[in-house]
Amino acid sequence: MQAITTKYLPQTNYRQSRIKATCEAGTLALPWNYSMNVEDNHHACAVALTVKLNWIDPHYGTLLSGGMAGNLGYCHVFSKESQLAESVMDWVKTPGNHGGNPYRHPFVKIAERILGVE
Repeated sequence: MQAITTKYLPQTNYRQSRIKATCEAGTLALPWNYSMNVEDNHHACAVALTVKLNWIDPHYGTLLSGGMAGNLGYCHVFSKESQLAESVMDWVKTPGNHGGNPYRHPFVKIAERILGVE
């Protein structure tokens, strides 16, 4: 899997402000959407690139985004963390021998934290 980076491209005499998403497989630029904040603009451009590249199958996971140091833009990667957490919680709910109380296992506590379960 490839990481996607996005960066802001300021307005020029010929083009409006835009966001450019780049990865090894391709690039895409979108006009700046003034109705969205900075992070949402970067994330939307990364999502648009994943659609262009047909990386939309659920097996890729969730697209996570974060800023890079030095004001270099944002980096976006796929994570299957939530899918794994859901699988753990399915295991907890399945009847059978879990070696005692399944909620005492550290990996179940981590899965609950990922999914926001109280």
